[in-house]
Amino acid sequence: MAQLLAPYNNSMRLGQGFNSYTQQTCLDKAVLPDTTENRKQLKERIVISGGSKSLVGEGVGPVKKGVDSEDSEDPSASYENQSQRNKVRTIEVHPWVKPQIVTYSSKFVDKLSDVTEAMNISGSLSIKTATIGGKANGSYVDSDKFKSSDINFHLQVKVTNQIHDADNYNIFNVVPNIDATSFPEVYGDSFISGWEEGGELNAIISMKVTDKSKIFSVKAGLEAQLSTASIGGEVKAQAEIDKNEQSSDTETTITVNWSGGGSIKDPGDDWTISSLKAAAAAFPELVAVTPQRTYAILTKYTALASFHEQNIKVTPLDYENAGIYTGSLLDAYMDYKSLWKQISQATHELESGRATIEIARPTEEIYELARVKAIPANEIMGNKQLESSSKSGSSDSNAKNNKGNAGDANLKSSVQLVPATGAKLPNEVTQFTVFSPSFAGLILARKICRFEMSKIVNEVDLVAKHPKMASDTTRDQYFLPPLVFKQLLPVVRSLTAENAKLGIKDPNAALLLGYVPPNREDFRLPPVFVLSESQDLRKCGTTKLQDSIDRVKYRAEDYRMQGVVGEFEKINSNAEVFNDLERLNSTWRPKKFSVWNQGDQILGGRIDYANGEKNEYGECKGSPAKTLELEPDGSEVIVEVTIRSGPKSSNSTDHKIVGLTVMTSKYNVIHAGDKYAGEVKDIKTFRWSAHDDSQWTLRGFFGFKFDGAIITMGVIWGKDGFVPVPTGNITMPLCKDFLGLSKEMQEKIKSLSNRRANFIRKFLMGNPITTSPVPKNKTIFNALDDIDLHWKIQTIAFSSKEGKLIGIKVIYQNQEELTHGRYTPQNETWRCDIKSPLVICKLATGKSKDDKSTYIETLEFIMSDQNGKVPEWLLNLSTLRYLGDGEASKATGQAAKPDSQVVESAPTFGSGVWSVRGFYGEHDETQFTQLGMIWGRG
Repeated sequence: MAQLLAPYNNSMRLGQGFNSYTQQTCLDKAVLPDTTENRKQLKERIVISGGSKSLVGEGVGPVKKGVDSEDSEDPSASYENQSQRNKVRTIEVHPWVKPQIVTYSSKFVDKLSDVTEAMNISGSLSIKTATIGGKANGSYVDSDKFKSSDINFHLQVKVTNQIHDADNYNIFNVVPNIDATSFPEVYGDSFISGWEEGGELNAIISMKVTDKSKIFSVKAGLEAQLSTASIGGEVKAQAEIDKNEQSSDTETTITVNWSGGGSIKDPGDDWTISSLKAAAAAFPELVAVTPQRTYAILTKYTALASFHEQNIKVTPLDYENAGIYTGSLLDAYMDYKSLWKQISQATHELESGRATIEIARPTEEIYELARVKAIPANEIMGNKQLESSSKSGSSDSNAKNNKGNAGDANLKSSVQLVPATGAKLPNEVTQFTVFSPSFAGLILARKICRFEMSKIVNEVDLVAKHPKMASDTTRDQYFLPPLVFKQLLPVVRSLTAENAKLGIKDPNAALLLGYVPPNREDFRLPPVFVLSESQDLRKCGTTKLQDSIDRVKYRAEDYRMQGVVGEFEKINSNAEVFNDLERLNSTWRPKKFSVWNQGDQILGGRIDYANGEKNEYGECKGSPAKTLELEPDGSEVIVEVTIRSGPKSSNSTDHKIVGLTVMTSKYNVIHAGDKYAGEVKDIKTFRWSAHDDSQWTLRGFFGFKFDGAIITMGVIWGKDGFVPVPTGNITMPLCKDFLGLSKEMQEKIKSLSNRRANFIRKFLMGNPITTSPVPKNKTIFNALDDIDLHWKIQTIAFSSKEGKLIGIKVIYQNQEELTHGRYTPQNETWRCDIKSPLVICKLATGKSKDDKSTYIETLEFIMSDQNGKVPEWLLNLSTLRYLGDGEASKATGQAAKPDSQVVESAPTFGSGVWSVRGFYGEHDETQFTQLGMIWGRG
């Protein structure tokens, strides 16, 4: 039988009944000392109740006067005289002559149950009183501070000087008229049979780290300071840490509790890590001089022969398997307690106008977990596992003798139902949904939070009466997991005084309530996009760039590094790497971009930021060749970048950056370089657009510079969310690939943006596909010249000639029609009605028989489901296809590999469902020379 201990308090007495699960004292004198008179009455009791079937009979008489329950002495002990007795007592008051058991423990803890387990504190008691340890030896633990800290370190020194085990307490005292259902409340499951004397020191060091990137170094430093060889631990980190830096980067709270040892530090000194370390090292010696009772030793009633001799018809409850389950309940309860206070704080900040609120966006998996079963009494009564647990500890022979478990009776009345909220599903299941982003939603959240805490308290009460419930694997479904509850709460962020006046939300502000999960799709992407036209980092002749990327890869959620253009495989060992992402943060908002070039070689560039910072690349001497100044109110951002590279000369294999073009959201463009690029061949163009499903804008560059010039270059995009929030709303262009379009199309889009400004963020021209060669005479078309916000496609018809797509007809639900290319009813080859929005498109070109020209051969769409999303099952996909019968397909008898293709999904930014609304592009007399989709929202 494992030794049971409970933290000592002054209400404890030897022989007192005790509940080891709730750590509450029960009947005083539940077990009596083995005196001559008590032994005599025990024998009489055994004779009287020998054949009785009653649970209990007449009780054993009271303890003889003079027998002290605290300091009773063995009555069989004899002393020759009083002086000898005093001598014995004199020896007992010198604890330093006795050996000590010293245990030193220092570890990082993530859960409060780890602390309560180390301190032998009941999780049940902590839940019932909402305080660790029930306002006794664990009340110094601040659960809210613990939950809000980044680092929690538990230091514990346990010293045992002496163990007083009162062996003479072994006569079970039967109280008349106590039935089986009252036994746990009156007697508990064990009794106090002795004491441990010594001392115990417990300290919780909670740290909130300002710079989250330094959490690991702070943890290593803390462990190095407290886990020293002088007090039995190991040094697991470098001892040479900068303590001043650690102090400035953290908000540290130290809470200490000790028993025994007297005054363990100078009263004039504050508690610091150094003073705590010194106190822990000296604690065993101080306890040797000034010991104290630290723990009560518990013994189960079933260990007493007198319990069995009296034919007691009750089996005490067994809580040995309830610890792990109760620990999880404690962690859940404390999480809810912390969330309760966060809701109150968020409500106060909103009421004062210092915070913003928005609706939570949990994942589908969270919604699945937000289903909770009710706790109807009739369902619990029908639980076979519960019925079997109520009979635990009773053998067949005991059952024949009508021996009952102390938790058998009145199970139904012990269940207290908590009012459920949310939508009721079949089988009494409640589906919780997100809370409204309003005061009403926060009031309801507080109500649900209180209900869930009450459910946990009820659960502890049930386990106290029916311990086998802790082994029931379905018990956790009766209350909502706090992490799920947190993700259903509204997202409340703090608001600066400046932004409060303007009514501007700051997505990077401190989070007061709720949970904002990382975008799972973005999170899977690496911090660097290596495009098919770009170079592979593994081919680079040096690891400098890869090392720089590794240092910032943790920032992939908010930034993207894209492409590496120019000289790459022959990087000089003296080349210098530059990477703006090693310095960038949300306060760096670009306001001016400058470029230096000499002929067709880009020498350097510089970005000036609104916070006064600058980033330079390459050689930036004298006046720049081109300068682009953005709108000072932050409404203009850089959204497209084109970089061109080529050989240094006609007979050289080394590359250089020969051209650089950037475009802003207001179609302002600057171009540098390319002055002599026509004299050499193999000029490569790399174009990147930030206009994607999320709002990204240019923040900086990365690459290599050598010998006064940029030799390798890539772009860095960042999510919009500048601090402070700019006063102007960012204006976005109507198309993704503006720089890739012809000058005629660019001018048409500029004019369209000015005429129909209400189209911004409601329509988006996708990436086009282009055939070759480019004809001299071509016609430009754009559905945005005619359609409006409410136009939605009803039917699409295609016409072709010799496998080439030459015309498209679009019929809208309002019976308006648009034709593009050389469409006529005579050459129409296929048409299809649109039953649901088109959310994915694919364009592909094929090669003509002469292998010199290409044409659009394939146009394919995937339709959405009723919710505007792509069906998860392939069998549920609905497609719309135009497949040409090109020369390549006829020659081989199978589908030809496309010469080039564009695959594009509907945007996802903003509210509403995006879908295909029309087409834009160019055509000549024979075919489409360029074709792209127009996406619309709503």
